[in-house]
Amino acid sequence: REILVEGEDFTLDPALPRFIATVRALQLRFAVEWPRTALFGFSQGAIMALEAAQAEPELAGRVIAFSGRYASLPDHAPRDPLAAREAGGGP
Repeated sequence: REILVEGEDFTLDPALPRFIATVRALQLRFAVEWPRTALFGFSQGAIMALEAAQAEPELAGRVIAFSGRYASLPDHAPRDPLAAREAGGGP
């Protein structure tokens, strides 16, 4: 997925699988299940966190996104409604 961020092309495709794998590895290492995992991001980091949670619904129970947005509209709602509110997408 390519998006325009601050006048520059930003492509998620090469980085997203590695980011997800890193989160999974840390969850295993520290014995943290997905509902207790929170992803935080600012700007492009927020985009990565939101897209990772969209790509793998059971990756994180929370996404806190500052000054970021989805690269493309989500194709499904988060499993936990609180995650949507924290990302700015719910009531």
